[in-house]
Amino acid sequence: MAVKGVFASDSGGINDRVGDFTHAICRTYPTGDAPLFALGSGMRRVRAMDTTINWDEMTYFSDRVKVMQDLEGDCCTITLEDTSTVISGSIYEVECTGEVIHVLGVMGNEVTVRRGVGQTGRFQIPAGSYIQKIGTAFAEGSEAPKGYVQVAYPRFNYTQIFKNGFGVTRTAQAIRRHSTNNLYARNKGEAMQQHSADIERAMIWGVRSYGMDSEGRKLLTMDGINRQIQTNRWTMPSTGVSLEILNLIVKIVFSKNIKGKPNERLVFCGNDVVAVVQDIVRHHTNYDVSHMTTTFGMDISKWKTPFGMLTFVTHPLMNMGGPKSAEMYIYHPGAITQHWLRDTRPEENNKNGTRNGIDADQGHLVSELSTSYACEITGALVYNFCKPDLRKMDYGYKTPPCCSDAPDCGCGSAGPTDAELKMAGG
Repeated sequence: MAVKGVFASDSGGINDRVGDFTHAICRTYPTGDAPLFALGSGMRRVRAMDTTINWDEMTYFSDRVKVMQDLEGDCCTITLEDTSTVISGSIYEVECTGEVIHVLGVMGNEVTVRRGVGQTGRFQIPAGSYIQKIGTAFAEGSEAPKGYVQVAYPRFNYTQIFKNGFGVTRTAQAIRRHSTNNLYARNKGEAMQQHSADIERAMIWGVRSYGMDSEGRKLLTMDGINRQIQTNRWTMPSTGVSLEILNLIVKIVFSKNIKGKPNERLVFCGNDVVAVVQDIVRHHTNYDVSHMTTTFGMDISKWKTPFGMLTFVTHPLMNMGGPKSAEMYIYHPGAITQHWLRDTRPEENNKNGTRNGIDADQGHLVSELSTSYACEITGALVYNFCKPDLRKMDYGYKTPPCCSDAPDCGCGSAGPTDAELKMAGG
């Protein structure tokens, strides 16, 4: 039980004093391997120069463009969804037919092309299909091509002040105890643990705000990592999570990486999510038990996929029940940066009660920092990850489908599309 105020002589464990029977305190904490804040020692840490931090993001252009209208085999004007990176001289391949086209001119969203380059044929190009850039080609003595510039997207966050107090009366410190003779140091250590937990919560679930407290003083809060991830947010269907959906999530998350960083991901979740993943893996794999087997089970703390390595970390704050126990957060460790305006330090009045005017030693911890998650498309938030769907999925494809059959899949192979992943609201 938590009690606000200074630690008094009647505070703490009932039987902790020497005059009582027991001589130990059993402390209960939620299970988990390591919180995000503890792993922060391996993440980038920089000095903040202001209460507002700013950074720019620039994504990689894949030069894969969606066709907006059907195009007959004899037509040479194609309407595209986005022509910002399409320039004259570019060569594209129509993914669902293999036809190669050469861009001759661009006007708005309409592109004039030469069809069937290299005897690749002229076929109908359906709306919803994609064309992929495979190079450029220019004639001898031709003029310089038109250039384009990638414009970075500005983002910002605020720093947030964290404080946690501790204190012990002189009477409480004078009583002999089994657990410790330095009650002040113990309470300070507990305040440090709570301080890191508060920072932890804000780094993950914080919401950015700019306002004032009840006395008119400026009060800032920061956006946590989850608020900064906006692209990949999915709610799992009520039927459960299938292996196909799980593979598609992993494929999408690993489709982008940060330049110069290893393509790896940390998965923060609770024990319930780990149990669901284990059920899926166990149902779709074989494990032979022999007379030499001494340990039976599956270790999925690391999952090596064809796209990259996932490291599962059971988070203490996601083992407390409620909706968060069925959530899964996928982070790129190289995308997280801590911005410290003021390092953690103690402010103490512990000179036998003579400095703060009361018969107690008191103090508090204070930190001021913010966090940024760069290249947010490398992360993902998955909700309602609460039960497995162990049904075998059969798409009925005799041959790999055309991209127009599954335009969002992006690989032209049999499998679930993005439509199977219901976008999370807000």
